Amino acid sequence: MNHGNILWLRHAEVSENRIYNHVSDKALVTKAGLEAAREQLRSIEIDRPRLIFSSPLQRAVQTADLVSNVFSGPLPQTNAVFSEWRPPRLMVDVPPIEEPWFYDAWRSHRLAYPNSTFDHSESVAAFARRAQLALSLASSAAVDGGTIVVVSHKVLIGAVAAIHGGARGASEIFESAKCTSLSNLDWLWLSS
Repeated sequence: MNHGNILWLRHAEVSENRIYNHVSDKALVTKAGLEAAREQLRSIEIDRPRLIFSSPLQRAVQTADLVSNVFSGPLPQTNAVFSEWRPPRLMVDVPPIEEPWFYDAWRSHRLAYPNSTFDHSESVAAFARRAQLALSLASSAAVDGGTIVVVSHKVLIGAVAAIHGGARGASEIFESAKCTSLSNLDWLWLSS
């Protein structure tokens, strides 16, 4: 059986990334971000991707469409399993300096209580299960060989890397993911 490789790619630059910890699901990639992404993608040496998966968030879809164009690849398939961790609604588009004390209090305890949520956020446990599913889906697709590209987000890619590296508990996966230092359009290669 010929196993393929998975290129996990963070979406291109969104202007709000510089201002907020949690960006709106509707945030778009900047024109400069798309141009920088096009140039950076041309420097990646891969064969035409067999499959391109994408988070359904618009910034990832824009980047996945660019991947398809640059590598003459197939149309991207969106799947919510590749979405970013869902933060509390009231924290979206809030500058870090304006984060309320009660969010900090919840955040400081979420690893000890991985099933806890706050204002419709995704729990640490639910996120870890979804990251495991994302890795499983991409790995299953790569079993047939070729390159699979997954366009996603910093925290999900960090969780996938943590799981691939041996992290098992939900809190360990999430903590590793939050510490990931992926810039826009950084990538991670994994063998299936």
